[in-house]
Amino acid sequence: MKLILPNVNKIISPILKIESTFGSEEIHPSLGYIKRRQTIEDCRKSYLKQLSQNRKGKPIQIFNTFTMNLLMRAMPGERGAYIYRQMNAEFKTFNDIIEDKAKVVLKKAKYRWGVKSGTKVFLGAKKVLFKKYKKGWERYFKEAEKKYKENFPDDPFLNILNIGFKVRDLALSCFSKLYAANDLHVVRVLSRTGLLVYGYGDIDLGTNPGNEKNYIFLRNLIIRLSEKSGYSPGELDRIFWHFGRDVCSAKPKCNKCLINKVCLTNRGIG
Repeated sequence: MKLILPNVNKIISPILKIESTFGSEEIHPSLGYIKRRQTIEDCRKSYLKQLSQNRKGKPIQIFNTFTMNLLMRAMPGERGAYIYRQMNAEFKTFNDIIEDKAKVVLKKAKYRWGVKSGTKVFLGAKKVLFKKYKKGWERYFKEAEKKYKENFPDDPFLNILNIGFKVRDLALSCFSKLYAANDLHVVRVLSRTGLLVYGYGDIDLGTNPGNEKNYIFLRNLIIRLSEKSGYSPGELDRIFWHFGRDVCSAKPKCNKCLINKVCLTNRGIG
């Protein structure tokens, strides 16, 4: 059977014109959730702008944003912005990141994975930042970007209990466009449009981002698509996420979709 390779940019270009509800909460939780309709292209630009702002934040602000994302072991119902607000209320300086205050944050936020588990993340992240990077976030980000194609496997943050590639990539995606945490919205789009075909030949091919081997496959796929399209992994993640949430959802709006003529599933080929 001959595999058909879709044209990546012929899929992306129409998607960018679609309107989506942009929520800054996905990028910078301190801003809350902004229900603003704008094109996915404008969502992409907002993401890049917010990245730059996040990177220039004070070290404690970066810690709160980064660590809040490390706590997101399962995305549905995590209420990330609420956790973030509690962190900002208690963690004004690095001296505030102690066990007692960490417990207060997690209890008030009703953290679903338990106070004990969450406290280990806070204290573990502080230890890594101080011991390995001397509180220098930029050193960490530069190392992560240098090793992004190999997925930064020796990242010391991965040694923290319950921290895997997905939540680490989620945290990094708030500061670097080279990282993206592919979720089910993104995977659905990749599968239906046929872009998944670009990953064929990889022995760990799979579409479950909760499985570590499948997740690495999906991550490598996004990097390939990035090289084909010219968009960074982070941009592709946001583009496909908005499209997957608003149009190519669990109940897809194929009759109104701007790419239904090039989508392999809609054409009955996929």
